[in-house]
Formats: sequence, structure tokens, C-alpha cells
Amino acid sequence: MNFSRWHNRLKYLWLFVILLLIGTVTFWYQNNKINIQNDIYSLLPEQIFPAEINQSSKEIMDKLGSKLFVMLESSSEKDLNASTQFLAQKVKGIDWIKEISFPDFKTGYQTIFQYRNNLLSTSDKNLLKEQDYESLIDASLLKLYSPGTILSDDLLKQDPFLFFSSFVFEQLEFQAVKSHIEMIDAYPTIHNDDQWHRLLMFEVNGNVMDVAFQEKILPVFESIKQDVATSYHSKIFATGFLLFSISGTQSAKSEISIISWGSILGLILLIIIGFKSIRPIFTELTAITSGFLLAFVLTHSLFGEIHLLTLVFGASLIGISIDFSFYYLFTQSGNRELTALELLAQLMPILLMSLITTLLAYLCLYFTGLVGLQQIAIFSIFGLIGAWVTNFFLLPQLPALDTGLVQKIFYFLPKIRAYCLQNKRVVNLFLGVVLFLSVGGIFYLQADDNVQSLQAKNSELVAQQEAIQKWFGEQNLNQYFIVTGQDENNIVLQEYLLLNELKKLQKQKMISQINAIGLWVLPQSIQLENNQLIQNIPDDALSNYAELSGLSYQQLRDWKKEVENLKILTLDDIKDILMLSDLN
Repeated sequence: MNFSRWHNRLKYLWLFVILLLIGTVTFWYQNNKINIQNDIYSLLPEQIFPAEINQSSKEIMDKLGSKLFVMLESSSEKDLNASTQFLAQKVKGIDWIKEISFPDFKTGYQTIFQYRNNLLSTSDKNLLKEQDYESLIDASLLKLYSPGTILSDDLLKQDPFLFFSSFVFEQLEFQAVKSHIEMIDAYPTIHNDDQWHRLLMFEVNGNVMDVAFQEKILPVFESIKQDVATSYHSKIFATGFLLFSISGTQSAKSEISIISWGSILGLILLIIIGFKSIRPIFTELTAITSGFLLAFVLTHSLFGEIHLLTLVFGASLIGISIDFSFYYLFTQSGNRELTALELLAQLMPILLMSLITTLLAYLCLYFTGLVGLQQIAIFSIFGLIGAWVTNFFLLPQLPALDTGLVQKIFYFLPKIRAYCLQNKRVVNLFLGVVLFLSVGGIFYLQADDNVQSLQAKNSELVAQQEAIQKWFGEQNLNQYFIVTGQDENNIVLQEYLLLNELKKLQKQKMISQINAIGLWVLPQSIQLENNQLIQNIPDDALSNYAELSGLSYQQLRDWKKEVENLKILTLDDIKDILMLSDLN
């Protein structure tokens, strides 16, 4: 064949680039420098929020994302205790996981109780504001004589109207805390009918997004589940960001495998039918592999990592490159009188235009602002260029193939094309139908900005999560707000305002649970207001309450005097109790 010098020289240069790419990937793999990301939230743009917000969000996700909640289900207390001890001992021998004790809520309530005279439930505060002391007394008496109320002389001396009890129950209601949970041996435990349930909490030490780390965790966890089931007749239910991340990784690997094998099998079938030869299989795999290597190296270098979704979508998009080679091979088969250089010169404008328009389409993805789409855009652009260039240098050196079989099978297509070109009405009708369906389809489009929808959740893990939620309430660690402010008091105030709006949504059944330190730590101005409302209770209301409740009037006077000794509850007072010491 007649090749120009520049074509020969550039093909050796391109071969050198491919060898360099292979060496780079090999070096990265041997030195563990390949960072494959599978965190679905890393696809979101970082520039929307200030750097400090992004950093805070990362720290929160690192801490909350490493938590693993495990629920044991047994038919007897004996089996429950045995499986609990086995699980605790098993974890002690593993360096990448440790058990976390649940907070001592009793100590927490005792600490918050010191600031009881600043904390009021919504109903009590409204009655005090309206100075409806008669209704306030009735409500306090109802609580006082309620069968479920546990009282002591000391408690009545310090909180005769049971304001603190009302406040605590209201916050627990917002948190959707299950009332039938007991703390047995420092574990939340539920005994219902013939079943026992216990909740344990663990923390994983390591990068839960690292694929190699996940592969180390999964077999150990499955072994523990099997031992508990067979030896202690107990079931293990588990939930946590880690487990969903592992499931997402496995799902992505499976999808990559399915797409790859499906593409390969489809490609083999097309090639055998179209060319009656398996030679194009090797040329196309060579082109796609070279494009994949170029895309992988450049994308990983630009972003410092590469997401699994990028590999799934990007690898499939690179497959478009076979269209260029098929077009060349079919044209070569019908123009055997032309040399390779002449054929390239004839097809170059068409191939270049096809490449450029496809690249521009992928480039549009880059300007969406989403990191995931930007990665897919860069990966697809460079992958397509790499595959195109490989075909450009490789295909002209190969002899023409026989396409007679496919021409016989699809003989009718040229006739249909000629008929349509001769009858403009058919073309116009076709374009009209396409336009109608396109415009009509716009009205059925539904936007979904939930990034979690990009990753299907494992049904078994969802069932286990729902089982834990059924007994112990929500354990959703993925939805949270970050509150900022100039100082601590401003942060508490901002959180207080946010919680007021969230409580409205909870009443409308739009959210099921609220967990926040702001439920317990109120703004200083609110605490001062609450304290003043209690001080404003008149003596005649105290006298009336003493008569109806049987409490000493002097005892109530002493309590009211004690209310004047104001102490403000701050974040520092309870952050350790609420396990927030690491989230300053």
C-alpha cells in the first residue's frame, strides 16, 4: 500500500504513547496510586458552598459514614446475651472496627436538669405567655397524677410544675424515640412477645469508600453473621453508609461486567455478519482499549480520582468509536480500486466531522457543574479521541474485507432510502411525527435532583434498615443540615429558627424524625424569656396549686426563689453527652 511518510512516522509516535499509557497504569497499580471513588455524593459540585462548609460536610460524613448499626434478634434473653458477648469479643480482635458505647442518657438528663428553669415545652410556654394559670395548674395536676409518672420528693421540690418533664417528652417526640426501649447492660434492648431485640453500634477505622478496604470488610462481616446464626440462634440486621457503599461498588462492578460482555458479544455478532471475519474484533478491541487507557490516565490525573459511574458510562460511550471503523471498512470493501491514502483522503472530512460533533456533544456535559458529568465528559472525549486515532493508523494497513453477506441481508435499505428521497411527503410526515413526539414528550419530563437516584439501593439492605427503624427508630445518617454563625449564640439561634420550620414539616408528616443538639440547647434569649415567664407566676396561682396538689405553699415559694438563680445552658455543657465532642 502507498502510505505517506507522515502517516508512518505518526503511527510509531502513537504506538509509543500507548506503551507509555500502559506503563503508567501498571506503575499506578503496583504502587496503589489508583483511586477509584464510589461515593455517590462526590458527584455533587463543591463550588456551590464555601470551602469551610465543604470541609465541615466532609468531616461529618467521615464520622457518621463510618458508623455501623447492628441489631440482634433472638427468641430468648439467653441467646441474645450470648450473641452480644460473641459479637463484642469478635470485634475486639479486628483492628479496623471497634464497638462504641451508647451515650448515658441518664447522666445527660441529669446534666440538662440543672438548667430546668430555662426549658419549657411549647404548651407550657403558651399557657405562661397567656397567663392562663388555671389551665397551667390543670395540666400540671394531670401530669402529677398520671399513672405513668414516676415522682420523688426531691423532684417535686425542684420541679413542682413538672415543666422539665414536659420539655423532655416533647423533644423525644420530635426525635421519634421509641418509648419501649430499655437500657440493659448498656445496650438499647426491646422485649416484645417472644422476641428480643438489641442494638449495637460500631465504628469502622478506614476509608469506607476505598474498594480494597471494602473487599477486606465484606468476608469478615459475612462470617460473623453466619457464626451468630448457627451458634447462637440469632439473626443479625445491619445498616450504615458502609454497607450501602459496598453494595454500590458490587453493583457497579456487575454493571461494568454486563456492559462489557454485552458489548463484546454484540460486536462479535455484528462483525461476523458484516465482514465474515473475526479480524475486526481484534482491531476494535485494540482501538477501544487504547482509548480507555488514554481516558483513564488523563481523567485520573485531572481529578485525582475516577468514579465508578464514570467507568460504567464512559466505557460504554467509547464504544461509539466502532461506528467510524465500520464506516471505513464498508467503504473500503466497495472501493477496492482506491489505495489506503486515497480512501483516507476521501473519508477524512466525514470522519473528522463525525468525531468533532460527537466530542462537542460530550463537551456540553462538562459545563453542567456536576463533577460526575464532568468526569464522564472528559473520559468520553479522550477515550473517543484515542480510539479514533488508533483506527486512523491501524485500519489503512489492513486489506479490504468481504461485506457481501450483509449487503444481501439488508438489500431493502437502499431501496427504502431512495423511495423516501423521491417522495418528500414521506420525509415531511416522518419529520412531523418526530417533532410531535419530541415536543409532546417535553411535557412528561420530570426533574429529579436527588443524587441518590443514580444508585439503586440493595433491596436486602433496605429491608434490614427498615427492620432496625421499626424497632429502634430512624438511623438515617445521610440527610443533615450544617448551621453556621458568627459565634456560638448565633449558631444556636440559627439552628433554633431552622428547627421551628422542620417541626412544621414533621407535623405535616413530611419528615419522620429530627435529631439536633438545638432541641436541647435553646438560644440565650429564649432561655431568659422562659425563666422570666416562670418567675412571673403569681403567688395566688402558687397557693391554688399547693392546695390542689397537696404540696407545701412554702415549698413552692422556695422553688420560685430558686428560679431566680439563672444558669444558661450552652453547647459545651452537653456536647460530650450527646456524642458530639468530635463535631465542634
